[in-house]
Amino acid sequence: MMLLLLMMIITITIIIIIIIIIIIIIIIIIQAIGSLAVPVLRYSFGIVNWHQEELQRLDRKTRKLLTIHGHHHPKADVDRLYVPRNREEGA
Repeated sequence: MMLLLLMMIITITIIIIIIIIIIIIIIIIIQAIGSLAVPVLRYSFGIVNWHQEELQRLDRKTRKLLTIHGHHHPKADVDRLYVPRNREEGA
């Protein structure tokens, strides 16, 4: 009986560790995607002549993807996405 209980505890512990590893991998992938996508857009701003409509369309698609993947609430204030993180950025 004790051996069975010990095996169950070990199995549950292994499952929890695997879940934690999967979550960490997902977080790393999300950060990698963000760190790859933003520089591509920033680089193009000095080269490509973006029209206002294209930027608005890109903004809508980005917010939609953020909402779909749970990083932005559908009813959240959109202006909050563009607030500087610290005072130096807004100056």
